[in-house]
Order: sequence, then structure tokens, then C-alpha cells
Amino acid sequence: TFSAPLTALSTEHYYATSLVSGTAANPANAVSLPNNNDIVTTAPLLTVTQSSAAAGSYVSLAGANTGSNLLVTCAGYNPSSGNFLVLGTTDAALPVELTEFTASAIKGGVVLHWSTATETNNAGFDIERRSSSSSWQRLGFVAGNGSSAVHHAYIYTDVSASAGANTYRLKQIDRDGGFEYSREIEAMMMVLPERFELAQNYPNPFNPATTIRFAIPAGPQDHTTLRVYDLLGREVTTLVDGVLQAGIHEARFDASPLSGGVYVYRLKSGNFSAIKKLTLIK
Repeated sequence: TFSAPLTALSTEHYYATSLVSGTAANPANAVSLPNNNDIVTTAPLLTVTQSSAAAGSYVSLAGANTGSNLLVTCAGYNPSSGNFLVLGTTDAALPVELTEFTASAIKGGVVLHWSTATETNNAGFDIERRSSSSSWQRLGFVAGNGSSAVHHAYIYTDVSASAGANTYRLKQIDRDGGFEYSREIEAMMMVLPERFELAQNYPNPFNPATTIRFAIPAGPQDHTTLRVYDLLGREVTTLVDGVLQAGIHEARFDASPLSGGVYVYRLKSGNFSAIKKLTLIK
């Protein structure tokens, strides 16, 4: 159990830090609130305003898990029956209300934007990142605004993001050393190829379908074709025919109607041309 002393004419905010079975002291005052599965909430579950009690009096809460909701009841402190308060401390847990957190991949990095509606004793934010090949790493720190009841916007650019998926989170740090993590968000970092490339199809040998990957570099784009031929030089099918954006592309070749054997595929774009063999097994 936990007790929270109230001063006269004060407002106290309570945050969920744990869920403890209890008996409602006054069911008539019960309110139904979301059950956060014992996870610290991002906003007060209950705000109690004490307008008439003398300084040093108490307000108590009782909670019970009703399945989809956490039942919370407000009642006066009763010394003979004990204290029924079961939710966290006043203005303690997660003192920053995060209203936005986004990541956008740009040329040369990933830009993170986040904003807060309120802050309490906020020292600032550690920016952390992980990828498919690395664990969480600290990238930098952005100072907070201490205690504030107005909107604040923050920005951070990660210039060391690797190609592929990058996951980010914020570590909000209190001035007393406490901290909380934000939700995780992901940004896909694309690196444009520096040259043309035609990769070996996969799988190879194959039956009945295979995938051909090729790269188009940045710069003025020419008409691109990807065609498959038999060993006599006769065209079997055209997989790509048009102007493509720079990047990594894939084309699927379904050879179901064809006889087994060796075929060749050719990528042509402007002055670039490359040929590779593929094997169909039936």
C-alpha cells in the first residue's frame, strides 16, 4: 500500500506503477479506466483535487482488476481501516507526456521528430538505435526543458544509419537519474547504387520460377530492358521494358511453359549491357 499526503487546495496526479488487489472504499465514486497491465502509464490515471481538507489529510484509492479495466475508487483516508491507496506516487512516474515520435529517411541519414505536451524535471533524451546486425547503441543526447506545461518539439538527425531497417527509441532521463523508454519506431534507409549491376538469378538451377535482381545507379535514367533468350539467341520473354528509378530492382521469371535447359538473360540500359546464364530443371 501507499499513502499520499495532500495539502489544502492542491491537485495530485497518480500514475499506474502496479496493480494490487483491494477493496473499493466507496463504490459510488468508482470510475472505469484502461488496464495497462501493470505498465507505467504515459498520463495520469486519476487526478484528485483536494479543496477543503486540511493540510496533511489523505486521499486513498482502491483498485481491482476487472479484466479489461482497472477499477479505481477515490475515498477519504480512514485510520481505523487502513490505507487503500494502490497506485504509484504523485507526479513521479514518467514525468514527460510524449505526443509524437516519428522517423523519416532522407538522403544521408534519418531524421527523428518528437514532441511533448508537458514535462516535469526532464533532463533530456538519449537517442538509441539498433539494426538487424547490432544491439541498442546510444547515438546522442538532446536536452529537455525541465518542468514545462507547454508544447515542445525536438529534432535529431542520425547521419550514421546503415542501409536497411533501423529501429529507434528515446530514453527520457529525469534530473534525479530516473528514466523511461519510449515506444520503438522504424525507418528504412536506402542507399542508391553507384553503378549498374546484374546479379545471378536465385535460385539457380530452378523450377519453375526464379528471381533476377539488378541495380540502376543514380543519375539520368535511360530506357531499361531485361530479356531472356534461349541458346540460339531467340527471345523467350521480356521481363522489364521501361524507364526505372535508381535503386535495387527485382524481376520474377516464371518458366513453367518452357522446356528444361540453359537460358541467358540480358540487362540493357543506355550504354550498359550485361548477360548471365540460368538453368531450368524439369
